[in-house]
Amino acid sequence: MYSFDSRVRYSESDEQGMLSLYALLNYLQDCSTFQSEHLGIGLDHLRRNHMGWIIGTWRIEIASLPRFAEKIKISTWAYALRGFQAKRNFTVERADGSLCVKADSLWFTFDLAGQRVINVPESEYAYMDEAEPRLDMPQLPRRIKVAGEGIVKPATIVTEQLLDTNQHVNNANYVLLAAGALGQKCLPHVIEVQYKAAATLGDTIVPSVHVEEGGHTVSLASPEGTTYAVVRFTDEEPLC
Repeated sequence: MYSFDSRVRYSESDEQGMLSLYALLNYLQDCSTFQSEHLGIGLDHLRRNHMGWIIGTWRIEIASLPRFAEKIKISTWAYALRGFQAKRNFTVERADGSLCVKADSLWFTFDLAGQRVINVPESEYAYMDEAEPRLDMPQLPRRIKVAGEGIVKPATIVTEQLLDTNQHVNNANYVLLAAGALGQKCLPHVIEVQYKAAATLGDTIVPSVHVEEGGHTVSLASPEGTTYAVVRFTDEEPLC
């Protein structure tokens, strides 16, 4: 397990003074990248080997969100590495040790030169932590289905500010765009995300909002119909 301590900054807080969903996603990603640097297989290692990590699926369960200035601890561990796939858990805890967020995720190693998914290299097995079992959570969804036509929302053109070191739209930004498309203030206690294609500089992302029992699903696609990501928000709690 790898952990780091932080404190919720004002710049990470939403209108209610809680940690924003966007900041939460970034904390989870930061934890995994900090672990990579700690193990000596971080960004420089990936660049030398023309390789990157891409995420396929998230399931994030939110009991509650920490508030501005709260001290928190973010932790992660890989519980399965096999073939093309790596599976990783995350937690966010308060200073008293209570759990406010837990997450499960599916990752792939990507050959940037060949633009293809590859078997997890032996060097990456340093992440494996057999001492930490998988969290007690439902299995990751194989496919998030989108029902009906949906309500089309204004499009976003990908700028450099949305990109990460792989020159793809950062994972957290898809959730940011999906949450913005809902146009309402609520806390989803469960967020599921499936990434299908990587949007890059200059691409156009069109959100389509689908109302479902217990929540919403947002499809983020190109004008031509290529789906970049599907984000499902369920168990929603109104905030105002």
